[in-house]
Amino acid sequence: MKFCYSLILMLTLFLAGCNEAAEMASPPPTPTPIPAPTRTDFSSPTLPDFSLAGYRFGEDPPERVNVVETIHSDSDDDTSVIQAAIDRVSKLEIDASGFRGAIQFAPGVYDVDDTLQISASGIVLTGKNPNGENASIRAVVPRQYILIEVGPDARAVVQKSTAQALSTNALPLGVTHIPVSNPSEFQVGDNVVLTVTPNAAWAKMLGVDRLKEIDPSASNWSLTSFDIGYQRVVQAVTPTAVVLDIGVPTTIDPRYYTAELARYSFPKRIENVGIENLNLISAYDSSITKAPHKVTQKPYFSDENHAFTAVRFMAAAHSWVRKVEALHFGGLIFEAELASKNISFIGCSALDPVSIITGGRRYGFNLGGQLGLVTDCFTRNCRHNFALDSRAAGPNAFVDCRGELGTNLCEPHHRWATGSLYDNVMITGDRAGFANMNRGASAGHGWAGANTVFWNCGAPLFILMQAPTTFTAMVGRDPSIAARNTVYYWADFFNKAAQTNAIVEHSFGLLWDKEPLLESIDARYPIDSLYYTQLHAHQGDPEAQAQLATIQTLLFGNSALDSTAIAPQSDE
Repeated sequence: MKFCYSLILMLTLFLAGCNEAAEMASPPPTPTPIPAPTRTDFSSPTLPDFSLAGYRFGEDPPERVNVVETIHSDSDDDTSVIQAAIDRVSKLEIDASGFRGAIQFAPGVYDVDDTLQISASGIVLTGKNPNGENASIRAVVPRQYILIEVGPDARAVVQKSTAQALSTNALPLGVTHIPVSNPSEFQVGDNVVLTVTPNAAWAKMLGVDRLKEIDPSASNWSLTSFDIGYQRVVQAVTPTAVVLDIGVPTTIDPRYYTAELARYSFPKRIENVGIENLNLISAYDSSITKAPHKVTQKPYFSDENHAFTAVRFMAAAHSWVRKVEALHFGGLIFEAELASKNISFIGCSALDPVSIITGGRRYGFNLGGQLGLVTDCFTRNCRHNFALDSRAAGPNAFVDCRGELGTNLCEPHHRWATGSLYDNVMITGDRAGFANMNRGASAGHGWAGANTVFWNCGAPLFILMQAPTTFTAMVGRDPSIAARNTVYYWADFFNKAAQTNAIVEHSFGLLWDKEPLLESIDARYPIDSLYYTQLHAHQGDPEAQAQLATIQTLLFGNSALDSTAIAPQSDE
């Protein structure tokens, strides 16, 4: 049976676990309500294709790259030894497979006192050794820094002279055909960006232009910061449209957006970088502790002066981290930031972070770019185990992951991440859960995610809201992880909040459009994985193709898939 209501779990512990802010003594003032718009019935919405996320659009990274350097841990200055090896390999020619070579870390512990920078394509760091022992890199300096950073701090260069506005009034979710006035100006193989720009009506619709009414210390959203650029490759050109390799995970409603298509280049973005089979450790001062926290209920290690990020991808594409364990890092432990694309995290672990328990800390895996994939990964004692950052331009996917002793939500965390999938992700912990919600005035977070799917996930807590012109879907719930007993439906949200005086101040008074789709919320859905169904459908499996049609009907009531989509080709 299909249940089309919104499941809102809202307790005092939710306030502590989600926002970790002081509880309110009284409800905040309620802003003047603005009626939600009537949803436009765009034809043929299509589910974002999450199976194209990750390295080479979902391919497995190479099992072995030729070793060109071997280093040992018997130096007095491991930092210089490692960085010098990276710099030497950076000067080698790229071979036919796209790699310069691998740097082999011999068994041992390498003490590093600064960030290791990888600034060239085609380099792999590997700690895998014949005896099965992985090498370890230990960050030892008492200050916050990143242990390994991949790619420069750079942004795409949009060729404004090639920009064309859309020649139609509206485009549905998942569109690949982009109608422009002169499609012949584009060619197959062009790297293009579809830039979607919201307007003041959009901010008013979402309530993010009045966050200060709820919390005077908050900031309203600035529209100049909310252009989202979906980077794609031209796969075909028709007399009326440019056909993209991957659908765009947003509806383009002309009441709230303008959009234009242009060529782009990204000369500084690197690719084919791998980090694998390494143990990354952040040394910390164990004498620094905090008293029992409302989340941990016991004293905890809280040193803030040590390495906070294990691996960060900046301007990098088609790269990966595989079988890497990160221990005691305090911030965004594994991160792919806004300029990253097609990054895979495979079989990695983010364990036992050390920091104060507060905002900006203890994120296991954080995706901020586009087409990122986190699969078969594990977290322990993290706040936001698997999260998405502001304006993440999907599709992005978390698949077959789990977290233990979670203390907060797995979610699009703030400011309009589009096209996100949590597929068979299992989270345990007294305050752990999943969310797609309006975080309102909490640090100006506002509506966190748009077009988000939770598929056969399990956790004690689910908080699901749906922003206007978007969809949120929870399909299946793994019953092996017990849900909390107290369930508040969305229609009761404000009444229950007022009765319990446990107002979630950062969401109070802001808008929902309609209730999310909830299907099979007490048991697993028979189609086990959305991600793998899409993947197998691409590979020609007729059963998967039939299941994909079933999923399309379930989510949108329309089984007509975008039959014109073409398999993506490599970009850059």
